Amino acid sequence: MSTVHVYQPELRHFCDSGLFAAEDEIPHESFTDTTQTLKRLRVHAVLAGGELGVTLSEELAAALALPHNELSRTRARRDKFAMARTLRRHGIPVARTERISGLGELGPALRRIGRWPIVVKPVGSAASDGVTVCRSESRLREAVAGLLNTRNLMDQQNTSVLLQEYLDGPQYSIDSVSRNGRHLPCAVTVHRFEDVDGFPLWRGRRSLTRLDAAEHGIVDYTLRCLDALGITDSASNAEVRLTANGPRLVEVNARLGGPALPTDLFFRAFGYSPATLLADSILDNESFTGRLGRPYAPKRCMATVALVPPADGIVRAMPGLDAIRDLPTFHSLAKLPAVGSVIENRLLNLANGGVACFIDEDPDAVAVDVEQLHRIEAESRLFVMDTAP
Repeated sequence: MSTVHVYQPELRHFCDSGLFAAEDEIPHESFTDTTQTLKRLRVHAVLAGGELGVTLSEELAAALALPHNELSRTRARRDKFAMARTLRRHGIPVARTERISGLGELGPALRRIGRWPIVVKPVGSAASDGVTVCRSESRLREAVAGLLNTRNLMDQQNTSVLLQEYLDGPQYSIDSVSRNGRHLPCAVTVHRFEDVDGFPLWRGRRSLTRLDAAEHGIVDYTLRCLDALGITDSASNAEVRLTANGPRLVEVNARLGGPALPTDLFFRAFGYSPATLLADSILDNESFTGRLGRPYAPKRCMATVALVPPADGIVRAMPGLDAIRDLPTFHSLAKLPAVGSVIENRLLNLANGGVACFIDEDPDAVAVDVEQLHRIEAESRLFVMDTAP
């Protein structure tokens, strides 16, 4: 089975980055021309390779009469304010959410939310871009002013900004694959964050091998969100916080979750990966539907840890890697920066400093090794950095 990469010419650099492997490429300059080209190629599916491709992939799939999510709710799958409103209309509890286009709208929005802290974020971006947890009005004003009318990670203008009540509690990620409106939750993980001056720095996630009653409730809540958002035929990645009042959605992404990780890590833990299940849903529907309804019970626990430099700058050495490799449940390292490379925006969830992967049948053994890695970081043994010129 061959693949073809459709891209907008201004995003050509993604094709050259090595993130996408495809036998052919189609520069997308005209919807009609792209549709006709894909029709001649007799493609079986059109899938989003990343957040920027979510809307176009759904529109192309619909034009080709291929499986696609419900088009009437496309905006609700990309615009976080529309997402919250859509869920509320379907009776699903969500965080109090407001959207403002100027500082003059801040006062009324604050009164409607009615509680602190407040999270500020772009309406449509990714990778924790522009996210700030604010505990005072002065900090909130600073964060809003710093986002309005700037360009976000998706290279789109922030003409408005999202304000959301802070959701206290552990954050879970639920990766699913959906076909014909039936959902297969394939990976449930719990995240680790660190607060860096109000910025929630993502440090990694650990998969669950068994779900307790509350975690089963998180999965059920997530599937209700997928239904409400019209996700019927795609991969999805949902971020949910378990608050004192129950599960509350942070966001749903109608695509495979990231960053890219070694495929064999998922296979050792789960016996599959979200990407292979997505392929099965298209090419081997019998295999896919055979998994529906099976209990969630992976054989192994996997953890991924984002390696974060102490500051932006030039990577001169990573002397702590051997100590990480010696940990008993160590599996692999991915996306390591080359010596001499420049790391910018180290706080973004882009894994610019690399990722360490762990796996074992004993979740406690994995947790012990993850904590040991963080001690290596705390002792400044991992990175040697120079200030960038």
